[in-house]
Amino acid sequence: MSVSKALTFGYRLNVIGLLAGFMLLYVALSDRPWWVLIGGTVEEPTFLAEVSPFRVSVIILGKPVVIQILPYLI
Repeated sequence: MSVSKALTFGYRLNVIGLLAGFMLLYVALSDRPWWVLIGGTVEEPTFLAEVSPFRVSVIILGKPVVIQILPYLI
């Protein structure tokens, strides 16, 4: 009983942990890239790389670049 009391802060709801869990799920399951690297202007980029843990998109001179190993790595 003392372990469950210590993990729940005296049988109270851990609101910060609950919010952090929802935020983690939202960020992990969203389709938006986590990092964006743009070379050139924002309107017409020469190089564009959008990276997330589940998807990588690379565009050079307006054409998508397919790197064969990436689907196996992510």
